[in-house]
Amino acid sequence: MSMLDRDRYVLLTILLCFAGSFVLYDHLPHLLPIHWGIDGHINRELPKDPAAYLYPGAMVLVFIFFRLIPFVDRNRVRQLREIGLYNPLRNGAVYFFAYCQILVMGIGIDLFSDRANILVGTASLICLFGGIHFKDSCIPELGLSTLNRLGVSRSKESGRFVCTAFLISGASGLVGTLTGLYQPLWLTLPLVSSLFVGRRRFPKESGTDN
Repeated sequence: MSMLDRDRYVLLTILLCFAGSFVLYDHLPHLLPIHWGIDGHINRELPKDPAAYLYPGAMVLVFIFFRLIPFVDRNRVRQLREIGLYNPLRNGAVYFFAYCQILVMGIGIDLFSDRANILVGTASLICLFGGIHFKDSCIPELGLSTLNRLGVSRSKESGRFVCTAFLISGASGLVGTLTGLYQPLWLTLPLVSSLFVGRRRFPKESGTDN
């Protein structure tokens, strides 16, 4: 499989972010947010000249890094691939910066709230892409053990249910950050509701410890 086939969605995302910056540039204010603090809120701005292309540039650097790292540290990459985390980390890093870019552009044109909390957004993004990735592959052993401790059985059906729950909760959380209203609830309510439903539909087998 060629790089264009394997990474077509990542490359398309990078191109769209650059294109979005170019199209919206003249409509952006002089200052744009480029950093969020430990509390998840904006704490630094830059002139739009570098800021509009800052995160698309970061996406390119991350993409190149993950293309080169297998030649530098093959053992570490092999370990991450064995536990099913290499591809989510590689793609997730690019999509995280894409999310930041969407926030920057949206806030700049007053489409999204400047109260968007990046911590809630990051957690939502992890849920969303975790649900997408593991829905079509095996959930890692750590994930299965965690489900069992939460009272959910270890089965293919429960795994698919959990992936769907993460997908929906992540998407809901991302929408919540864009509105700026009651942001943590957009993520936590679907998660807690899904856990309650999952424990009833797929109860942990009696006598199972992990």
